[in-house]
Amino acid sequence: MDDRKPPITLRLLTLFSFLLGIYLVANGLAIRLFGWDPIVMLPRASWLDPFHVFSEGFDQWVFLTPEALAWPAVVLGAGLSGAIWGIWLHRQWGYGAAILINVFSLMFIGPATLLALGNLACMAAPATRDWAQDAVSPDE
Repeated sequence: MDDRKPPITLRLLTLFSFLLGIYLVANGLAIRLFGWDPIVMLPRASWLDPFHVFSEGFDQWVFLTPEALAWPAVVLGAGLSGAIWGIWLHRQWGYGAAILINVFSLMFIGPATLLALGNLACMAAPATRDWAQDAVSPDE
């Protein structure tokens, strides 16, 4: 049993990953099941979106449509939870999978980009890397 206290960066990584996973899965399912594009539905407030990037829909300036990104969003969001569990269990594969998933999550414009950047910043912290690389034997 590992009695060490997890670093604050790992706790923040878990929080940001939970929010990112919920965001990706919910938006992906909303697009595929109901045809609703959550990014287009953002309010058109000028202080929130001064260049109308999100309110006009990202499919106008990105070549991929929301429908094409829906299932990858569900897979990435669900896979991120497994990767975070791998990090908490001191598994190196969890760290690598979380980096890969967060890099792919950067292509989802909006809150997902900010959450993925927060995750990558937390993963770059030495305390999080040490936690993931410090393998603990199950017999201990």
